[in-house]
Amino acid sequence: MGLTEQVARRSGLAVRADAGMSLVSGSDAEEFLAGCERERLIVLGIEGFRFEGPTIIPDMNAIAAFDTPRVLGVAESIAEGRGFLRAVNRPGMWFEFALQPEG
Repeated sequence: MGLTEQVARRSGLAVRADAGMSLVSGSDAEEFLAGCERERLIVLGIEGFRFEGPTIIPDMNAIAAFDTPRVLGVAESIAEGRGFLRAVNRPGMWFEFALQPEG
């Protein structure tokens, strides 16, 4: 079980597994970031997707790669993630998070 599934489970959130990815619903994304913050995880990047029937489609306007963990700590990466989600999140979106433990 990967970090995304672990954080989601402990936060009471569902994860959708599709195409080898663990996706968090856009409606749960802010709470997911709060879970990452509680668990001291650095967000390295976020990618947004949408579904058209069974087909997963990347949203090319919803991709963010944050600075390396040597530059951003937990608080800074969570703040970057929240700002990004506020800018791109729309109904029906799903997000994949790249995470790394602090330290």
